[in-house]
Amino acid sequence: MRRRATTIALCTVMLLAICAPPTFALPDEYLFCDPPRGWDIATSKATAKTAFVEIIPDGEKTNRWSQIITIQTFFGRSDILPSQWCEGFQAQMREACSSLSFSKVTIFRDNGFSAARMMMHCPDLTDCERIPENLRKHKGEITYIKVIRGLNHFYVIQRAWRGEPFEDPSASEMPKRLMMEWMKFFEGVQVHPAK
Repeated sequence: MRRRATTIALCTVMLLAICAPPTFALPDEYLFCDPPRGWDIATSKATAKTAFVEIIPDGEKTNRWSQIITIQTFFGRSDILPSQWCEGFQAQMREACSSLSFSKVTIFRDNGFSAARMMMHCPDLTDCERIPENLRKHKGEITYIKVIRGLNHFYVIQRAWRGEPFEDPSASEMPKRLMMEWMKFFEGVQVHPAK
């Protein structure tokens, strides 16, 4: 229980208080993220412009995971529109992997902030000719992506599953209950102004 509380606290304040550059020492907003029980921070990096956190299930490794949550913060980039980011991301990813497909981008308001969500499907990572060799695995991948334009910063939250390759995402081996769990998780991922 203590480890989980620590993880929640880190996700809540780490991106803008602990990892942030000195100019963000007094956070103006924060991203709340409550990872699933039994997950822990595997990687965290920060520069003056961005922060990056990877969270994986206990017992898994950053190079061999079945599920992963990644959180990116772009400091001072509230100028990015969620739809604009999604379009750019799709174009960039299609250049790296021609077999990728995306769901329709949904634009919405989340806790008063502009946000967007979409799904990305990769039937087989070995078909992605432009990604580094060490990332090409005989696995299929399904990723749910949520982006939020905060008061002063921009956030990208992804949750991915890897399993056996598939031709159609609906025929993948991803457990059906997992998508419901993802929906509940993403409902709780929100940006809040500092009080």
